[in-house]
Amino acid sequence: MKARAFSIIELAIALTLIGLIIAGVLAGTKLASAAKLQSVINETRKISQASHTFQLSFEAFPGDMNDAHQYFRMHDCAFIADTATTELEGCNGNGDGFIAGDGLSDGSLREEHNFWNHLRYYRLLEEITPAINSSFTAKRYIGLSYAVISHQVDNNPNFLDNQANFIRLGKKRNSYIANVPHETYQNQGKIFSPQDAKTIDQKIDDGNAYRGFVTAYNGYDDNITQDGNCSSDEINAQNSTDYQVQNPAEECYLLIRLERVY
Repeated sequence: MKARAFSIIELAIALTLIGLIIAGVLAGTKLASAAKLQSVINETRKISQASHTFQLSFEAFPGDMNDAHQYFRMHDCAFIADTATTELEGCNGNGDGFIAGDGLSDGSLREEHNFWNHLRYYRLLEEITPAINSSFTAKRYIGLSYAVISHQVDNNPNFLDNQANFIRLGKKRNSYIANVPHETYQNQGKIFSPQDAKTIDQKIDDGNAYRGFVTAYNGYDDNITQDGNCSSDEINAQNSTDYQVQNPAEECYLLIRLERVY
């Protein structure tokens, strides 16, 4: 029996269906990517709002608060304390306004760690598990880690010669941390594509990598190599932006200003 060939109409219907399926898959992928980026924005805002609430309550940054033990000693806030002195040192910061360094401790509990612990004790970020090397991991964006640091940005006119506290969004540098395990806040690894970094910047700030309250940096890879494929402090005329959006690879990490409100 001779097989019947497809008619032109049947072929047209089949091609239309295939096109609709492909369009649906692409649309679903875009929606999933947008949802991931929105989750990052929501988590960043949650951290920032928690910091604001803490500051308004105690007139200090979490982590840097120099009398935290007075309020949080019932939580065993120093973990490894064996005397009253080391308990105070492990819980308290030095109160200088910057979230950086050992605070009053010997290095086992840095202010960068206690930022998260203090917020947890005050029930502002209850999903955090208090720990000596406390950190915050993104819920939906796989590999993304949040750190809070003090940093002097020397290529952003908004912060030129001005040290400030920032939320850093990046990938943990595991090869670096392997040699210094307590520095879990070292998360300058590349995690965002330039386009995704720009999208976050646009929704939070002005979309410019070296202006405003969001600054983009070229991230490190696993070989501790820092490429220049995320952003440049020279305006890219073709795209009217200094994000290298033509590059689809993960190249960026972000710094977002953590405001002082007291």
